[in-house]
Amino acid sequence: CGLREARRVLKENGTFYCATYGENGMMDYIYSLFRDYQVQNQANRNFTLQNGKEKLSPFFSDIVKDLYEDALEVTNVEDMVDSLARIMGDGTRESLERRLKSFGSNMHELRAKAREKIATDVLIYRNCILPVQISPKEVFLAYEANPARWKKQEQLEIQLLQVLKKRTGDGADPKKIVENLKDMLKDADEEMFGEIVRKNTNGPNAAKGGKMGWIDRDKLRPEFTEPLKNAAKGTIAGPIETPEGYYFIRVCNLAGEEKIPFEKAAPLIEKELKEKAVETRKKMYIQQLKEEAVIRILI
Repeated sequence: CGLREARRVLKENGTFYCATYGENGMMDYIYSLFRDYQVQNQANRNFTLQNGKEKLSPFFSDIVKDLYEDALEVTNVEDMVDSLARIMGDGTRESLERRLKSFGSNMHELRAKAREKIATDVLIYRNCILPVQISPKEVFLAYEANPARWKKQEQLEIQLLQVLKKRTGDGADPKKIVENLKDMLKDADEEMFGEIVRKNTNGPNAAKGGKMGWIDRDKLRPEFTEPLKNAAKGTIAGPIETPEGYYFIRVCNLAGEEKIPFEKAAPLIEKELKEKAVETRKKMYIQQLKEEAVIRILI
């Protein structure tokens, strides 16, 4: 796994930066124009702003999403056609026409769909997005109303030694290896524990002396939770048996729960409140249009 390797080679207390885009972006916008032709949306969603934390959390405990706010307003149909030609063809109108033909469409129909899409987006922007303003008071009240969310979990900085149940190349019995390590690791400090890891295992981060960095307590494997429940700094827990092997874990440092300051939480709270307000206004606006619509049935 690429993320596992990135975590392995990252220096102690290092920072791993990654960039991505949000879902429902330009590619989704473009594919929506061809929904009537059952054109499959092939936008890559392996790693997005929406699922990025879920993908990173098994390997990194402290994940911060730093949003770059921007927008692209397209109000000219021909600009959109040129954009489509670049994305769906080789940049020329001719290649786009060939692609449209394969969908059973043509440039005239595309322009009509593009005009409709632009008009819809402009109406939504003017009636549902532009009017929404979130006040500092609303942000602060939302912060105060959910104190549990704005707490940084208790963390442990650990070293880990792994012994797999599968016999080694020299046929050594894993259980005997574990018994020997049990005596060797007794009262071992960080340096000694690291040296024993380097010499006796090929487990996670062995080259770094088994250092795994900081981990949220609630992200620990279930098998590790109880042995480390009341562990103090310097505690060595183990052997801990798991389906694949045995583990010794040394607690290097502890960090208690920490309240995330309002100044840090405020931008995210404001964004979430705005998104919720926009969605509410969209539903109300759609209902209003339905109620005001005039439907004539000609017989």
